[in-house]
Amino acid sequence: MRDVLNRTAPRRMAVLRPLKVVLTNYPEGQVEEVEVGNNPEDPAAGTRKVAFARELWIERDDFMEDPPKKFFRLAPGREVRLRAAYFITCQEVVKDPTGQVVELRCTYDPATRGGGAPDGRSPKATLHWVSAAHAHPAEARPDRPARRRARAVRAAGLLRRRSGEHSRSPRLQPHGHAARHVGEGAGQRLGRRRTETDTETDTCTCMLP
Repeated sequence: MRDVLNRTAPRRMAVLRPLKVVLTNYPEGQVEEVEVGNNPEDPAAGTRKVAFARELWIERDDFMEDPPKKFFRLAPGREVRLRAAYFITCQEVVKDPTGQVVELRCTYDPATRGGGAPDGRSPKATLHWVSAAHAHPAEARPDRPARRRARAVRAAGLLRRRSGEHSRSPRLQPHGHAARHVGEGAGQRLGRRRTETDTETDTCTCMLP
């Protein structure tokens, strides 16, 4: 299913844990549209126009103030590519009184519109982003990968067999009602774990077409 969706599903950019980026050399009040492919696996899917402006959101996990050696995403003094837009370089990190990073002040290179540089340089990382002024708040409910769910089912079946009960193919209900299928103690643990992961709701910021 994942392979099928990868080939056929249209892409949209979203940020689950937003971190603000301000492009200090981008004109205030200016908004432009950049063209983004709907599916990199299928050029026939066409493109869409996405608003780009001075203030953006990026994923918080795409920035580290003191990155390890193999972290290639945004860091102080480092240049990265914004998908289908420009190269940006982090110049300043703004923190709140508790030391939490709340804003990155960056510069952009206007010669790199579309994601390429005239001099041929190529950053090692490309980040997704959304315009702060044009994005919509949304809910995200990440699903546990199928292989982890399968392991949980197999573990539940093993616990039933060890308890001496007759075991049919165990099934986990989508909202954590697993106890009646896999045995009281094991079912409650697996069900509760599923509730904390699969049905957890995150606030995200997404760009709609």
